[in-house]
Amino acid sequence: MTTSQSILKGSSSKAFASISEFLSKASSTNKYRLYWHSDILTSALGSASPEKSLYLKTKQTSLSRQEIMKAVSKQISCNFELRENHIHIYPSQGNEETKILFQDLMIATIGTIGIGNFGKPNLLGKIKSENIIVEFGSPNIAKPLHMGHLRSTVTGHYIARMSEYAGHNVTSMCFLGDWGTQFGVLQAGLKKWMDTNSVEESVQKLDIRSLLHYYIRSAKEREVNENFAKESKKFSLALENSNPSALKIWSTIREKTLEHLKETWEQFDITYDVIQGESEFAMKSNHTEKALCLLRDKGVLTSDPDGCVYATVPSNAKDGTMVKVPIVKADGSSLYLLRDIGAAKSRSEEFQFDRMIYVVDKAQTYHFCNLIHLLKNFGFETSASGNRNSRRAQHVSFGKIEGMSTRSGTFVLLSDALHDGAEMMEEARKQSPNTRREELDDKKVSFQLATSALVVYCLKSKRNRDFRFHWTDAIKPIGETGIKLQYTHARIRSLEEKQNFDAEILTNIENFSRKFDIDYILSDMVALDLSLHLINFEDSFWASYHEFEPCILLTYLFKLCDKISKALKELPIKTETDPGIAETRLILFALSRQILSMGMNIIGIKPLDQI
Repeated sequence: MTTSQSILKGSSSKAFASISEFLSKASSTNKYRLYWHSDILTSALGSASPEKSLYLKTKQTSLSRQEIMKAVSKQISCNFELRENHIHIYPSQGNEETKILFQDLMIATIGTIGIGNFGKPNLLGKIKSENIIVEFGSPNIAKPLHMGHLRSTVTGHYIARMSEYAGHNVTSMCFLGDWGTQFGVLQAGLKKWMDTNSVEESVQKLDIRSLLHYYIRSAKEREVNENFAKESKKFSLALENSNPSALKIWSTIREKTLEHLKETWEQFDITYDVIQGESEFAMKSNHTEKALCLLRDKGVLTSDPDGCVYATVPSNAKDGTMVKVPIVKADGSSLYLLRDIGAAKSRSEEFQFDRMIYVVDKAQTYHFCNLIHLLKNFGFETSASGNRNSRRAQHVSFGKIEGMSTRSGTFVLLSDALHDGAEMMEEARKQSPNTRREELDDKKVSFQLATSALVVYCLKSKRNRDFRFHWTDAIKPIGETGIKLQYTHARIRSLEEKQNFDAEILTNIENFSRKFDIDYILSDMVALDLSLHLINFEDSFWASYHEFEPCILLTYLFKLCDKISKALKELPIKTETDPGIAETRLILFALSRQILSMGMNIIGIKPLDQI
């Protein structure tokens, strides 16, 4: 049920219900919706203007302008204006319709977060539910997670959670880079430099950082040593051909990497539903072999005399020309594009998804253009269609994080970055007079705050924009930071505890309607400003969802924190002499925290009650 549906089906707003019903019957799209934007403060208090109004909106209607004007004027006493496909309604202070409408809007807002007898979140059921796979954060094995992995991980986590809140059935998936040339390079290096006769046994003693050391050294050696490069190819081919020794070493490295990955993901409260590996879709995979045969039958493959196989795809120049991209190497081993095709075919059969979203950086855009083009041969759609059996692949790209290299030029490990951030947060908390140190595990809280700071800093910019990371900016308690969100949440939670807030008020429509003083809210500019911003949460949610832009939702949350901060200063509770006003203010703050908490959870950070 949408916010407008809750309003228009409610027993109180009969006038607006009649208008909506009348207009919807004449509208082929049934798109009428009621909006009340947070910039209409003067309008709500009686000083209307065309830019500041409450309005009904539709895209299509068979009604004439005169018919609409006549129907609306019969139902409401507020001033209104019909412009294009908008009906602007100018409510005035003291008008009973304004009061009833605002109360319904607030009740619908509580319904948005789905607590108590308000039922499931009103965000559900507004769009067709789909089975969606979100593939994100897919790292290579034998390497620890570094800051370059962070944006894919947190962006993908946000998309998965946002899609779940929107009502989809979501499968979060990690696709490990656990196959290919890199493992031949690593195994050649282990054999060359490990002081042992048995690499199989010795590799079990290495940790993830040691494996990274060997890989970096091996990759550099391969560039300057032709014999080493040949050895690397031999090991890669041995792995492709299921050589027992090569597979044993590979399996050990894979297990060690997964242990490290799961520990790091847990720090961000991320759990994948499915973890797959490219190894499952190597040349001997049934799905990959079938995919190769189908592409050959479709006439999109060509082969060189040396055994290389190419697929024909549109050129990157987008001028209509076609080019060849390799999918099988001369030695018969698979390349990344073919393994992606095999994986997509397998997932289509196993998960019966409607949409599969790849969250991968924008440098891979051309790869995914090729993948999506080739998947059309398997019945995939390039855009949404009315076919209930359609499958669709979608690439959601993002920019780079700059400024995270060490003096030696290597990448910064994610675990090291988190450790540094936690230390900085712990020091900042020691200097803060608001820290409740006697009740908390300082190291744990500091670590959670550092995680929040990282996630928010990564998501607050436009998704495809490159940005430079600075810890000093990320952990500021003011400005657009995760610390600000956590501080605001904890501050209201403390207020609720001190005032013994009865949470049942927000779980029962009757209790809320009786205790929440609408007349007071409409008469107080600060309280009204905060209330109207809460009402707009749903619009921000859907704008963020449709664009897959977390910065839209974060911008809303930052503004919410600013309005909460102002209200906390200007709307005291303890010193308020009118008990009804004091209770209304407390309810408003509690609802604000609920909305803030929901937004933080969607973004992917756990709200803290104390910091």
